[in-house]
Order: sequence, then C-alpha cells, then structure tokens
Amino acid sequence: MEVEGAATSTNRRYAIFALDADGMVTSWNADAERMKGYLPDEIIGRHFSVFYPADLVAAGYPQAELEQAAEASFYVDDGWRVRKDGTQFWAHVVITAQRDAQGVLTGFIKVTRNDSDVGGLL
Repeated sequence: MEVEGAATSTNRRYAIFALDADGMVTSWNADAERMKGYLPDEIIGRHFSVFYPADLVAAGYPQAELEQAAEASFYVDDGWRVRKDGTQFWAHVVITAQRDAQGVLTGFIKVTRNDSDVGGLL
C-alpha cells in the first residue's frame, strides 16, 4: 500500500518496454506511448536507438548500453532521450538483461522515467 501511495503522490510514470537481443522493440506500454509519442504499431520492430540524440547514436552509445547490460545483467543511466516529435527529455533509465534457462541472452527490459519534470510525463 505504501508503494502505491508513494507512486500516486509523486505522480511518476514509467515507460516500460521490451527489446529483443538485437535492440529491436518487441513490446510497449501505455506510459511509453505517452512519454515518447510513438503508438505501438509505429515503434514495435524498430531499433531502440531512435530514442537517443544523433550524436550518441553515432558514437555507438545505445549498443554500448546493451553490451554493458548483457555483461552485468543490468545497466543504469541518466541522460537525454528523444521523443517522436524530436523534443528531448532528461531520463533515468534501467536496462535489465533477460536470459533463457540455459543462460542465453534473449532480450532486455527497459524502464525509463522522465526526470525533466515532477509529473514524469512531459
């Protein structure tokens, strides 16, 4: 009950979505849609690097995040992310590696919180 009350009092929402092992979006929640501006049919099947500024994509940053998450089982970051309309927001991101019973990497779960404002959904 306390966690629910805390979430309500801060009005924080989280974009939660899944990636396959190559970084392609495979699922998309309603808060991801609101935060990033993509409808599920617009983003599922696209590479998650669309959420990063061009300079970070050119430097290989999105792939490096996945590699670090795969190596350590998770990765935590704060930085600029990009919405469908091109505007940017400051994000807190957690990427968790997903593995099958044999330990083979099958994908990632990514949780993003918008830290640009108190409400978490600009």
